[in-house]
Amino acid sequence: MTPIQNPSVTVVVPSYNRGHILALTLPTYLQPEVGELILVDDCSTDNTPDVVHELMTTYPRIRYMRNEVNIKQTGSKNRGIAEAKFPYVFFGDDDSVLRPGSISYLLQTIQEYQADIVGARALYMTLKDQWVHMEDFVRDRYRPNIKQIVDLSRMAIDFSFSYKEPVEVPVTHACFMVRRTVASQILFDLNYKGNAYREETDFVVRASLAGYKVMYDSRAVQVNLPPCMVRGGGAHSGTAKWWYESAVQNNDYFLSKNYAAMQAKWDLPYSIEQMREFFQQELKAKKKAECWRKWLKRIGIYYPLRYVKRLFVR
Repeated sequence: MTPIQNPSVTVVVPSYNRGHILALTLPTYLQPEVGELILVDDCSTDNTPDVVHELMTTYPRIRYMRNEVNIKQTGSKNRGIAEAKFPYVFFGDDDSVLRPGSISYLLQTIQEYQADIVGARALYMTLKDQWVHMEDFVRDRYRPNIKQIVDLSRMAIDFSFSYKEPVEVPVTHACFMVRRTVASQILFDLNYKGNAYREETDFVVRASLAGYKVMYDSRAVQVNLPPCMVRGGGAHSGTAKWWYESAVQNNDYFLSKNYAAMQAKWDLPYSIEQMREFFQQELKAKKKAECWRKWLKRIGIYYPLRYVKRLFVR
């Protein structure tokens, strides 16, 4: 096996009950600049330990750690940060694949622009057919104005779109690279419970508020597998009702904690009460869209959620 030349990145992947897809997802993160991949098993009850140990025989850069109790993504990521050996940390997902060259792009941007955090483009598959036709699915969809990708005035964030060049932003998606020294100072807030919604946004917003430079590089792409391939685990281990209630609670916590400082820094126009209402409207629209998509699927019509959702979002 050819040794990795000058590795500089630790990949941290928290995982819960995703043993059935780890052989598909983990190898995609082991790109040439990666010195280690730390898989933090959050007390899985499936065959995750066996799968990972088998993968380690082929991919010795994988390090396996198992939590004694379930501490959710926030605690698992903090453990990964504490164990990281390399100067840069990339947070991956156990149900996502990372496109080739993505680590190189992020590393290039973080160094050339003297950035502290650089986020990748994030795509979500809803159909198995999108996996089969991957190249078409990941094609660039450019937006001419960065506010069409991230607009904090209503927390309208959609990092599925591309931008012409690396650009400074106030916040990124969950798939981002960060300097290890910065990650060790910020850490993930353990108060995000349930599905831990907003935990990554909280991390990046607090870094921005602290004066760290955050950028977006859409050349790097992380693709979330469709639900039919994932089959539970992770943040979707509970019911749909539980997920939505958890999202509302975590969003309220995020706003109560950060919104006053966000308003002051970015001159945001709406009150915290309005921001809560906007979020609940968005969740209601998503629920309706999911119901319609399931109904369309039953009659043989397959449509990605983001298209159906446009019927309800105003």
